[in-house]
Amino acid sequence: MENSSVFGLRHQARCLASVKKSTEKSKFLAGTVGAKENVVCLLEYDDDSTTLSSVMYNHPDEVWDIASSPSDEDLFFTCHSPVSGNPMKSKATLWHKSNESIENGQQDLTALMILESEGIKKLIIDTHPVSHSHNYVYTKKTILSVDVSSMFSNEMNSPALQQLQNAVWNKHHRELVTVGGCAVSGWDLRSGKTSFQKLDAHQSTIRAVDCNPNKPHHLVTGGDDALVQLWDARQLTKPVIMIKENSHWVWSAAFNPLQDQLLLTSSSDALVHLHNVYSVSSAANVEDDDDEEERREKPKDGLICSYDQHEDSVYNVTWSPADAWTFASLSYSGRVVISQVPLEEKFKILGSEMLLDKLWADMLCLDRFDTDEWCYVGEGNANIVMRYIGSEQKLKGKVLRVKKEQEFTKQAALFSQQFIEKVVTRLLGKEYVVHYEMVHVTQDFLSSLANSIELNRPSFRLKKKVNCNSTTAILLKDLTQQWYPNSAFTFELKPKWGFKSYSRSIKDHKVKESHCRYCMHSHYRKLMIGEYCPLDLYSRDAPRVKRAIHALIKNPHLEKTLKIFCGHGDNNLFLKDNQETILEMIIIQDPILTKLQTLQRQLDSLDIEDIMSIYGKYSHQLQEPDIATWEKTVKYYETRSDDSDEMQQLYEYVLSMTFKDCSILINIRQTNEEKKDVKYIQYKGIYVEYDIKVIDVDAKSIHKVPYWFELDQTIDRDFEIGNLPEGLNVAPSSGAPKHLNTVSLDLKQDVNQFGLAGKIWQSAYTLQALFSPDTRSTLEPSHPIPEAYYLSSTEPIPQKPYRILELGAGTGYVGISLANHLRAPAEVTITDLEQVVPLIQENVNLHYHQTPDSAKIIVDRLHWGNQEDNRKHGKFDLVVISDCVYFPELFDLLLSTLLDICDMSTRVVIGYKCRSLEKEIGFWQDYFGRYFEYEPVRKLITTEKGDKELGEFLGEEEQLFVFIATKRPQDEIKAADDTFTTLLFCSMGI
Repeated sequence: MENSSVFGLRHQARCLASVKKSTEKSKFLAGTVGAKENVVCLLEYDDDSTTLSSVMYNHPDEVWDIASSPSDEDLFFTCHSPVSGNPMKSKATLWHKSNESIENGQQDLTALMILESEGIKKLIIDTHPVSHSHNYVYTKKTILSVDVSSMFSNEMNSPALQQLQNAVWNKHHRELVTVGGCAVSGWDLRSGKTSFQKLDAHQSTIRAVDCNPNKPHHLVTGGDDALVQLWDARQLTKPVIMIKENSHWVWSAAFNPLQDQLLLTSSSDALVHLHNVYSVSSAANVEDDDDEEERREKPKDGLICSYDQHEDSVYNVTWSPADAWTFASLSYSGRVVISQVPLEEKFKILGSEMLLDKLWADMLCLDRFDTDEWCYVGEGNANIVMRYIGSEQKLKGKVLRVKKEQEFTKQAALFSQQFIEKVVTRLLGKEYVVHYEMVHVTQDFLSSLANSIELNRPSFRLKKKVNCNSTTAILLKDLTQQWYPNSAFTFELKPKWGFKSYSRSIKDHKVKESHCRYCMHSHYRKLMIGEYCPLDLYSRDAPRVKRAIHALIKNPHLEKTLKIFCGHGDNNLFLKDNQETILEMIIIQDPILTKLQTLQRQLDSLDIEDIMSIYGKYSHQLQEPDIATWEKTVKYYETRSDDSDEMQQLYEYVLSMTFKDCSILINIRQTNEEKKDVKYIQYKGIYVEYDIKVIDVDAKSIHKVPYWFELDQTIDRDFEIGNLPEGLNVAPSSGAPKHLNTVSLDLKQDVNQFGLAGKIWQSAYTLQALFSPDTRSTLEPSHPIPEAYYLSSTEPIPQKPYRILELGAGTGYVGISLANHLRAPAEVTITDLEQVVPLIQENVNLHYHQTPDSAKIIVDRLHWGNQEDNRKHGKFDLVVISDCVYFPELFDLLLSTLLDICDMSTRVVIGYKCRSLEKEIGFWQDYFGRYFEYEPVRKLITTEKGDKELGEFLGEEEQLFVFIATKRPQDEIKAADDTFTTLLFCSMGI
């Protein structure tokens, strides 16, 4: 756990106890069993500052057990035996420790009383008053009575006492509870007889026992059968709760003295577990008269979390008397770990509000800072990141992460923080994880912040706004300023999937096993990735890594996969000039990609096809996993030997998606010498220090499984059939329908080589008819090209060029047919993906004759969503789109390009044939319609009286629409648009 404090004793150790009298500070005693120079260590833990201090006391023998006085914190007992001596000669001694200042680092103890008996092995101090005391020990502070009489001399032949392992007082009765062999027994201190007994409570030796401090008859036991069992001593037929979290012997168990629903256990598997046993706790018996409280969901029994700072058997756990949320654990290596109950568990137990209010009061509030002191850095689908540029010292070198659509509350922020600390850190290691703090934000602050950065955001991201109802944001170190105030050079790499899927249930082994998932997805998205493949990066093979890095740096289409931030300074000139080689060397040397690849592959052992079946089986009962569930998932992942647990497989798959979608930040700087405690490479005789952090590792929603499955199937199907939608007629077109009265151009079509782009689609012919010079009076609205730019026009030749752009042109049919009607200075730019450009150019060469008087045709690449391409082409007077609305994954990219290349005077003409209303309606309602006002082109009909009236939609015979659109003013952008839905109803006569 991230907030735990660790202390190492010089020798091995077996015993640990809290200082019961210390109620203001958490104090613990631990004794060693070394070959020589044994000590008793007093540890003092400050709960507020989480600091740990220690005092060592010399002890003559090996310390096998220890117990503090309930009435004087300077007194304690130890059970001890000589080093390498006979254990049957062990003693119990009452010690007094001095509080004088330490000069040599250790202090001596004063022995006040020695109890010598045959084989003393356990010390249990009863806090009840003793009526017949045989010995008294006097100190300056207290009088301690010690009763050394033998209560059970008549029962010594009992197996429960002959094999005694542990014992504890039951404070509710005059009763001692012992465990020995497989038996648990209660002994009445008044009669010396058993008050209860179960001889077969466990299948193996019982070592752990504790009594519930708040329920008289309830106790817990733990044994070598790896079981923890809770009992009601009045009905010992079977345990009331059985816990199976441990994988080896259970050594210790302890109820929380105040909140008895909290139970600690430790075992030889090197883990400490914190359990919730609410159903058998005193809290379950409390009736609340408050109707609201009664409606509140009751806590559920189960594992809360596990603590894994130990490396071998954990022999003891004990709670602090000073702070009910603090506890200590001790392992055989002499490691003492002081930990705390997770904050969210305190929220649940105390009704949340009190602790949330305290947390709220301690959080930094950003409302008092000027929003102009934050500048836009970047954003993803869920978050926007801003850098602080003001003068406040505590915020310098920090960035703020705010949520967009999701409302980010205190509870959500706390879950996110705990997921990083307890799940991601455990799997990746502390060195790669970025920890952060929660800060308080208000609606006014977020609203002002959103307005100040709006102009800096990419146009295709504007659909999602900052959620101004959030009350919490995340403040973390600006990793592009790793060595602030000195500059650094930063790479941001999004490596994606590092393996090829394999599962016996995959329907088409050939496709998934032989192709990289990223490459298949890029094919589906029409992303030009050239020679880049992430599997080359993950290989850590020098030639393959070199090829991948070179492709990333040189290919502008991969700017989302690799971003480079270059700080100022002369030293960064060397880094910039050699960035490609330096990045290659780091990728090969550092194990981070191997870690991610291993997690991705092992957590995704079944593939989404099997996972979807499991999700369907349990979907009716699935809830978002809490932190305890994620911790349990990680624990089982690390220890499991088979794949039989379906829920575990489901959780693991969801976790794998976090590591498939994360990013890596690599900071580098030039240094003069090799350093021991940092990572570095050496190139051209110069040391380059580097630091790697993994970001974007938030938990994914378990309810995204259906979406992941659908996307996976779509990508596979697309890859198999060359990017052709299911059921689509992809045969080459035979020409325009006769009723359009147009002369078809006989352009080259090649579906086999160019996929969808290699066919002339229906809308192209309809748009050809729209832009014909003799249709202006027959359509409403008519095409927007001014009459003066037509070859047939008698108007004066315009001086200003009229710029036309065709997006996703495919064969180039619309652009070429349009250019054939126009004269200079009209310009027609015909664009598509890079691999389609040769087809367009060939058709232009064959079907367009360029003269000084004719319109100019430009053929170029334009990748939707690529801001560099958008800026290169500038603004246009007319944008033409024919049959490009069919893939939902491309809607935001198409909109991004439209917003960049259009101004308020631009007209957009779209030919659209509906093929899948369910998938395509979102483009009109949630993307295009929000930013553009549009109307359908309709035919004009002459009535008998000679009047003109609106007739059917242009393209109605082919069941398609032609829309003419203009960009909305900024203050008229809609949250959603229903224009298209209304048109559908009209076209159906509703």
